[in-house]
Amino acid sequence: MYCSPWQDLVDRLQLPGIEPILWHIDDDPSNAPPADVLVTERPSNPELRSRVSRIKGLKHAHLLSIGYEWVLEHLPEQVSLANSKGAVEDATAEHCLALVLASLRQLRKLASSSASGSGPGRGLARCRGPR
Repeated sequence: MYCSPWQDLVDRLQLPGIEPILWHIDDDPSNAPPADVLVTERPSNPELRSRVSRIKGLKHAHLLSIGYEWVLEHLPEQVSLANSKGAVEDATAEHCLALVLASLRQLRKLASSSASGSGPGRGLARCRGPR
């Protein structure tokens, strides 16, 4: 039986007084069940954004993104909001820099030629340390 990583996380959360519920704003066709807290990403379909406004009992929303403008018009006034500012900027910048360097150094081409034994660095793929 397949268990999504999200469902696995929900199943493992054992916190007194907290009942985690898995409901995905993009994938679940039913309305969200009542909840005090919503942790969500930006829906891929803009028409689904208003689903946030229909969550009964909602007190706080936490966004798994930096941007928050999309949800403002859909949150009742009494619902507090937090985003994930600072959570991904460094990793995104590092990934971008690594991709730029890989492109400049043509690493994919070098890896292919090394594996086949031709081109600069030939035979490197076969060398795995001292013998």
